[in-house]
Parts: sequence; structure tokens; C-alpha cells
Amino acid sequence: MNLLSKEKSPYLKEASRQPVNWHPWCEEAFKKAGDENKPVLLDIGASWCHWCHVLDKESYDNKEIAEIINKNFIAIKVDRDERPDLDKLYQEAAQMISGQGGWPLTVFLTHEKIPFYSGTYFPPVERFGMPSFRNVLESVCRYYNENKSEIASITKSIKESLEKKNARNEIPSENIIKESVIKLINSIDTINGGFGSSPKFPNSEALHFLLGIYAEADDKKISKEILDSILDAIMLTLTSMANGGFYDHLRGGFHRYSTDEEWNVPHFEKMLSDNALLLEVYMQAYKLTKNHPKNHLFKKIAEETIEYIKAEMLDEKGFFYSSQDADTNNEEGEYYTWTEKEINQILSGKEAKFISLYYGIADGKSGNSFADVNGRNVLYIRNSVEEISKSLSITIDEINQIIQTSGKKLLAERQNRIKPFTDKTLYTNSNALMINSLITAYKILEKDEYMELALKALTFIMDNLIKGRTLYHTYNDSEARIQGFLDDYQYLIHAILAAYEITFDRKYLDTAAMLSKSAIEKFWDNSSGGFYYAENHAGIIGHDKQYTDASTPAGNSIAVINLIKLSALTEGDNIDYLGKAETTLKNIPSTITEPLYYSTYLTSLNLFINYPIIIKIEKGNDYTEQTAKELFRLTNQRIILDVKPESEEIGKPTIFYACKKGTCSKPLNSINELQAVLLNIYNKRRNFLI
Repeated sequence: MNLLSKEKSPYLKEASRQPVNWHPWCEEAFKKAGDENKPVLLDIGASWCHWCHVLDKESYDNKEIAEIINKNFIAIKVDRDERPDLDKLYQEAAQMISGQGGWPLTVFLTHEKIPFYSGTYFPPVERFGMPSFRNVLESVCRYYNENKSEIASITKSIKESLEKKNARNEIPSENIIKESVIKLINSIDTINGGFGSSPKFPNSEALHFLLGIYAEADDKKISKEILDSILDAIMLTLTSMANGGFYDHLRGGFHRYSTDEEWNVPHFEKMLSDNALLLEVYMQAYKLTKNHPKNHLFKKIAEETIEYIKAEMLDEKGFFYSSQDADTNNEEGEYYTWTEKEINQILSGKEAKFISLYYGIADGKSGNSFADVNGRNVLYIRNSVEEISKSLSITIDEINQIIQTSGKKLLAERQNRIKPFTDKTLYTNSNALMINSLITAYKILEKDEYMELALKALTFIMDNLIKGRTLYHTYNDSEARIQGFLDDYQYLIHAILAAYEITFDRKYLDTAAMLSKSAIEKFWDNSSGGFYYAENHAGIIGHDKQYTDASTPAGNSIAVINLIKLSALTEGDNIDYLGKAETTLKNIPSTITEPLYYSTYLTSLNLFINYPIIIKIEKGNDYTEQTAKELFRLTNQRIILDVKPESEEIGKPTIFYACKKGTCSKPLNSINELQAVLLNIYNKRRNFLI
């Protein structure tokens, strides 16, 4: 057992049995490296990461390789979910050094924490055109001992690059929004949907930005042709993702990304954050496309994703687990894939015939790329129900019934298999994303269950992970640990403000304001503005401000959205929320040449330019739950709800006001009157979108 045996992270605990003398990230490890004049081997991975497990099994479990490491290096292992600040820093450094990043991330550092060489996965023997890990270790050790001056020059350059962050100090013009929309549309795969080629990630933030523009854009600013192109891109992408093996057709929920352009063969890990963001997108698309023939699919996918979360990722205390591994029995995807023989054994002859047509089940010769690899089939929709109905002269209803019945049988059989490992850690950032998306689902589908799930999780976090004015990042073994990072604060503030809009419970607004003030105290850059990612950098180089989206939205961009909403909802507060939002927007480090990575920034910029409208509600005796649901249908990113104290006057009707920057409309006596005012403000007739 090494020093990781006392860690809370399941990923680090698993490595405690390895013969490598692992340290957790700690000052003692770097002091030891300095005292012994050894380089540091830093391994960053996660419990859900397939290639991390491969590297562990092939190299870190290997006693001969472990001996080389223990003799020549100080070894540190980090869970990227537990320490996203370290992961972001060294991923950026790895891009500078080798042009590569990802997991596992293998970085070699000096005792001053500065990297000088990096890579990702290395095989135990030379293959795939990559050097063996043994050779890499020996070469790095030799280079470190024989080239001190070169290493000093490299680390000086890396340090300067990481610490040099030039801000534009100006807010981009509104033209950048239209230009970015056009760039995103032009980057769409017009055959399979999604952005670019394989591997394909869902890029939920970009889809969210496009949906918002489609729902809210003034036809005079963005042409009908562009708006129609947005809708076509959204429909194609969401339909392709839902039909592919990227989506789990038996249980629901999405895998992390697709290895191919068609969304058919995924990397099989499942992430809470990915599913939260995609749930939000599918819900928004469902609301926006009510007259489209594909509309029902989006609702189905959203509801099935929530059922997956309830079944596999929900703790009895109410919070959500973080991830599920891709592997079982050391094989990626084994849990989710099927042989033709298994299908024929589990289903009746008729069921097997239709399911094989529907999902393209075969013996590995069907063009199903996963089947071609190891004889197992990924379930993806190869032939539509309509195509099967036409070719076999059977009704669509009967085919749908067979698919439903067969799916239940296959799922029941799959449940008997060894399940992928589930990391049951609560991470505040990903839980907040799911809470926000469940509130969106409640507002659109009007299912109280979704609100209850969201508020129970939120209550748990507020009760157990907020200590005074400090929010914590992680909770496991009944302990809140690691002070929160910027995205923990901002994602949670965003979710709390969403909870306020459906409950009008003042405790939520007060908590959001308190956390926002705390985030300003902890992360705000007093010299040039914007928010740092971490409060206590513990001597780490490259104090980072996050503006680009990765698999989750950029913290500074969500902060801008929160600051604008708090400015609108807390008039008279002594914090200049709007001024902080403006300064944060000015702090973007470069021009937006790749909008795919700045989609949340663009969403926040659009909200800043087109300040939100507050629907002020003066509740009367006629205000009911149905009134609230009708109001929810009007809300979107730029239209939010607030309530005045309830009148005690008997028989007084509910009155509405549409307010913007302190100026309100005349009193409005019905939702129809309110909607007419909003339509006039928007200068168009388009579906309202949350």
C-alpha cells in the first residue's frame, strides 16, 4: 500500500495497491523531489477514464516499470474530477509542450511544479507509433540529469507563457454574435450533425447558444435564412445523437463522446455533467419545435435521461453521483454491447428479427464498427421504424411495441451483468448543472417530480457543502472537502436562481447573493477584473481565468449571466453586479476566432447587450399553480420572474409588470396582456424559450 490508501477519491484509492510509491498532490512530495534532486512524474486521470485504466494495468501495476519510477522519480497521482484546477493548468501546459492533452495526462515536472515534458497514454512496449513507457521514463530521467540548463530554459518559457494573460480590455461589438452564428453553422456536419469530424463531442454549450439565438433573435438583425439554418442544424444534430450508439437505447442517458462521425460507436463512460447539459438542450429544443415532426423524440430522450439519472446516479440522500466507468472485466463497452447469439437467446424469433433489423445486429460483418472490432454490437438505430414497416408490411404501432418489449428484456438481462463502476462522489459543479436542467424540465413538462428531485439535491448541497460563506467542491464518506472552485460557485448560483424563479422563496435569492459576494471576495482579480479559477493556488504557476468552454461551460461566462440576473433581481444591493459583469466581459484574453469554444461567453455577451426583462408579479387571490405554469412558458434567458409581496386585500386580482433596468410597464391584468407587451418588446412572433 502506498500513500494513496488514505485518500477519499475512489480513483486514488484504487491506485493505492499499485507498486508505485504514489503521493497525493502535496508540498511534501515536491520538497522530497527537491531534496533528492529527482523529477516529478505527475499522472492525472479519473475513475471513468478507459485509457487511464489501461495505463494503470499495463504500466503502473508492472513491478519492473514501478521500480524504474520509484528509483528515479517522485510520483504524484491526481484525480482530475477532485482537482480540476490542477488538470486545467497542466492540460494547458501539455498543449504548449507537445500539442496534446487528454486523459491520462502524463507530465514531468521540476520540484518547483513547472512542467518540462508531457504526453498522454504510453504503451508498455513500442506500438501504435508511440515509444514504450519504459523508454520514456529512462529518457526523461537521463535528460533531466544531463541537461539542467536546457530544462531551466524550457521551464522559464513555460512559466512565462502560463502566467502571461493579455486581456482585450474591451467588450466585443454585437456583430460578433452574428459572425459567430454563421461560423458555427458553417462548421456543422450536414450529413451526420454535430461540429466537425470524429471524434465527436456534443458541444452542448454551442447548441445552447444557437437555440437561444433562434428563440430570441430579432429578424431584423439575423436573417430568416440564418435562423432556418440554425433550426436545421439543431434538428439534425439532436436527432443523430439520439439515434446513434452515443445514446443508451435501453436505459437512457448519453455516453461521453462518439469515436466516429455518425454518433454510432461511443467511448462508453457516462458523465453526470454531460447528461445535465444535454438534458437542458433537448428540453429547450422540445419547447422550441412544438410543430416539428421530430419534436416528440426530444421529449422522449429527455424523459428517458431523467429516468436513467434516477435509476443509476441518484443517492438516497438526494444528490447525484458523478460518473460511470466505460469498462467491465477490463473490456471497454462490454456491459453495453451484444452478440447476435445473445440477442437470439434472449428474445423470441420474431423479436430478434425486428431488433436485428432496427439496430443492425450482426456477427461483425454489418458495417457496425464496434462489432467489427470484437464481435459485439453497439445498439444504434440502423433502420427506422418507418423503413421496417414499409419493407415488411407491418404497422408502425406493432413495431414500436416489439421494440419496447424487447428493450425491457434486454435491459433486464443487462442488469444481471457486472456493472461499470459508479463514482458515488458528489461534485458541486456537476450536481448544480443537473439541478438547473431538472428545473428546466419541470418548467417545460410541468412534472412536479422533476422539481422535487432538483430541490432535494439543492437542499442537500446548501445544508452540507456550504459552511459559513465557503462552498465546498466535493462530498464523500459523509464529509465535505476541498474548497470550491469558480465553477462550483457559479454553476450553483445559476441553479439557485433557477430555484428562486419556480418557488419565489427568498432564501434562494439571499443565498445566491451571498455566494456571489463570496465568489467576488475569493476569485476576483482586483487589478484587471475577471475571476480566477481557484482561490488558493498553493504556489501553482499560471493563475488561470477560464473563458473557454470545455466539456462544461466557462466559469467566467456563467458568472456574467449570474451577475446580470442578480443586478436585475436585487435592485438597491450595494454590490455593483452589472459593473463586475462588464469588466469580466472585457477581460476575455483574445479575439473570438473559434466560437465553438466561446459559446457560453457569447450567450453571456448577448444577455449583457440585451439586458433581461423582469416580469414582476403582484400576487392576488386569483394566483394559482396554473398561473405559474403559464408564466413559465414565457420565460427564457432574457425573461425572468420575480414576485412582489402578496397583497392582503381580499379579492384583489394578480397584476403583472414587465420591467427593464428599473423602468416598468403599466400594470397588466392578464397573461395575455403581458405576452402582448413581451412580443412588442421582441418585435417578432417566435416561440419563447427558457
